[in-house]
Amino acid sequence: MSQILSELNDSQKSAVLNLSGPMIIVAGPGSGKTKTLTHRIAYLLESGIEPEKILGLTFTNKAADEMRRRVSDLVPSFFSIKKNESGLFLGTFHRLAVMILRREAGHIGFSQNFSIYDEDESLSVMKEAVLGLNQNNDSPNDLLRKISFLKNRGDLMFGETAVVPEKILNYFESYQKILKQRSAFDFDDLLLKVVELFKKNPAILEKYQLKWQHVMVDEYQDTNKPQYLLIKMLSEKHRNLCVIGDDWQSIYGFRAADFKNILRFEKDWVDAKIFFLEQNYRSTQNIVAASQAMISKNIFRTEKNLFTKNPQGDLVFVIRFGDGFEEARWIRENISEELRNGAKLSDFAILFRTNLQSRIFEETFLKSGIQYQLVGGFKFYKRREIQDLQSYLQLIFNPDDFLAFKRASGVPRRGIGEKTLAALAKGEDVASNKVKEFKRLILTSREIVKELKPSEFLFWLCKEIKYQTHLEQEGETGKERWENVLELIGAAKAFDTEESPRGLERFLENIKLLQDADSYEKSSNRLTLMTLHSAKGLEFPVVFIVGLEEGILPHERSLKSQEELEEERRLLYVGMTRARKKLFLSFANTRFIKGEFCDRPGSRFLDDLPTENISFIEQDLPTGGQGFGFGEDRTIYLD
Repeated sequence: MSQILSELNDSQKSAVLNLSGPMIIVAGPGSGKTKTLTHRIAYLLESGIEPEKILGLTFTNKAADEMRRRVSDLVPSFFSIKKNESGLFLGTFHRLAVMILRREAGHIGFSQNFSIYDEDESLSVMKEAVLGLNQNNDSPNDLLRKISFLKNRGDLMFGETAVVPEKILNYFESYQKILKQRSAFDFDDLLLKVVELFKKNPAILEKYQLKWQHVMVDEYQDTNKPQYLLIKMLSEKHRNLCVIGDDWQSIYGFRAADFKNILRFEKDWVDAKIFFLEQNYRSTQNIVAASQAMISKNIFRTEKNLFTKNPQGDLVFVIRFGDGFEEARWIRENISEELRNGAKLSDFAILFRTNLQSRIFEETFLKSGIQYQLVGGFKFYKRREIQDLQSYLQLIFNPDDFLAFKRASGVPRRGIGEKTLAALAKGEDVASNKVKEFKRLILTSREIVKELKPSEFLFWLCKEIKYQTHLEQEGETGKERWENVLELIGAAKAFDTEESPRGLERFLENIKLLQDADSYEKSSNRLTLMTLHSAKGLEFPVVFIVGLEEGILPHERSLKSQEELEEERRLLYVGMTRARKKLFLSFANTRFIKGEFCDRPGSRFLDDLPTENISFIEQDLPTGGQGFGFGEDRTIYLD
C-alpha cells in the first residue's frame, strides 16, 4: 500500500486517500489525472473493497485500456492472467450500457440479441423513415444529426419530448419504430435506454446500485444529460462517487456535453469534497503560461492556478504565412530539419479544427515520403469487405436485423433482387429457393458459431460463402481486400479465449463501440495528423496547431454565441496543452477553402497570448499590424 502512495504528490495523495462520499478532482493538463484515478482504484482494492464493487467510466476504449493496464501493474494480485480481468469494470459509458442491456433489454421490450447500428446504418434507417413519411425534401443527414443532438441533450428521453418540434418528433418516432422492428439501437439509444430501464424498473436500478458501491468517472466535464443522469442514479444510494475532470477542457458541446455538470457538482452533492491538481508535469513554463493566459479570458470557468517546475523552454512560436500551401511546406521543412537532428516522426503532431484541413498536409507529406497517421480518417472497420462480414455476424446474432439481411444476402450475389427484399421487408412470405438457401446458411452458422472460436468461425464463414474467390474477382484491389479480411480474423483472435459464442458477440460489440481517438497508435513511428477534438488526452514533444484564423478557429458557427465562442477557446487550450517541449501556432492570410481562395484575419485568440511567452514570426511577409486578429489594428498584409 505504501508503494501506491509513494509515487504521488501531496495533492494527488489527498485525493487517493479519500475513499468515501462524493468528491470531485479538478485536474489541469499534465497534472497526473490518470495516475491519480488509477492509484485511487488500486488503493480501494488494497483497502479491502472487492473488485466487483468498483465501477470506472471513461469516454474512449484507449483510456479504459490504459487505466486497466496501470491498475494491473499496481495491484497484479487482483487480476487473472486470462484477459487481465478481475471483476472490476473499467470501460466506456456505452460499453457499460451494452452490458446492462444484454441482460435487461427484455424489460423495455427489446431482444437481448439487439444489434448496435453505426452512423451509416442509422442513416439508412432515417432514409427509410423519410420515405415512409413522404417527405423527400428533408435531408436524412440533417435529421439524423438533429435527433442525435436532441437525444444527447435529453430532449428525447423517456417521457421528456414536450420541447421537441412536431415535425422532428414525427421523424423521431418513425425512425425509432424501424429500429424497434430490427431489434436495433443506435449509438445514442444505448444510454437513453438504460436510463429508461432504470426509471421504469426501480428494482433493477437498485440491483446495480448494490452491485457498484464505488463509482469513478473520468472526464466528467464532457458528460451529457443521459450520462449525468446515469451516474447520479447509480450513485445516489451509496454516494461513493468520485469524478475527475477540468471545465477548461470541455470541448464536446456539439454533442450536447454540458460543462456546467462539473461546475454544479457541489450543488448536486452538497457534502462533496473538492481536490485540485494544479502542477503540470508535461509542458514547459512558456507553454503553461501562454495557455493559461489565453484560457483566462473565458468567463464561465473555475479558478485554478496552474504551474510547472519544468524548465522555461522555448518560446511559443506564432507564425503568419502568406497562404496555406506555404504553411504546409514550412512545417514539412521544419520537421525534416528536426529529423536530421535526431528527432523521431512520432515526436510530431499537427492539429487542426476540421478534417478538411488535413488534405494539404497529406499531399505535402506524401510527395516528400514522410510517413503519417491520420487519426479519425478512413477507418479499417468502415471498409466494404469488413462491413460485409459484420453484416453476417449481426444477422447471425439478431434474426430481426433486416438491414444486415439485405447486405449479407447480396455478398456474394445470390440473385435476391430488390423486389424480393421489399417483399421480405413487409413481412410477406417469399417462395424463393435462393432466399431459403440463404436462410439455411444463417441457421447453420448459428449452430457452428457455438462450437468455434471467433477467429475460427470467421475463417469458416469466409470459406463457406467463398468470400476470397468473390473478392479476388476484382484483381489486385480484391487481393488487398482479402488481406484486410485476414487482418480482421487476426483481430478476432484476441477474443478466442472467451466462451463461444459470447466471444464473437463481444468482438462485434468492440468494433461497433470504437471511436476516432481509439485509432491513434502511440507505438507507431509516424507523424500524427488529427483534429483538436481527437487530440484530447494525448501529448507530443512537438505540436503544430494550424489554421488559427477567424472562421476556422474560432469556427464560423460559434461567432454569434458567447458560450460557443468560449468552447472554441477551450478547444485551442486543449491543443496547446498537448505540447511538451515545443509549440507552434500558425495562420495564413489566404487559404484555399471549398474551391476558392479566402482572405481571413488571424484568430482573435492569438491576441490573448502574453508577449513575454511568444515569438512572432512573419514568414516572407511585410511587417505591420499590431494585433494578430481582432486587436486594435486588424490590418493583414497580403503577398
